[in-house]
Amino acid sequence: MKFGQMSLPRVSANADYIQLDICGLNKEQTLSRFLSYETNLPVILHGDWTKKGASENNIAQRKQEYVTIIQTLLKHTSVLGFTMHPLSERKCL
Repeated sequence: MKFGQMSLPRVSANADYIQLDICGLNKEQTLSRFLSYETNLPVILHGDWTKKGASENNIAQRKQEYVTIIQTLLKHTSVLGFTMHPLSERKCL
């Protein structure tokens, strides 16, 4: 794979995968965002920044939600990986 696309309204014909922004989203919102692309391209999930009431300080608390998001997406496409905004060690504790 060579070409990813990050959360644009229309999928490029050159895209091999979508880097799907899930910052602060739950499984329903994530699925809705993926389905809006009208494609079956695989995804690399991207999160989790302070957005929509979620915070990068809550990664441990969102762990199960990430699992649920992945399980939900796997019914529609492949999930290739997960990238995260960098955190400081202090924020991970």
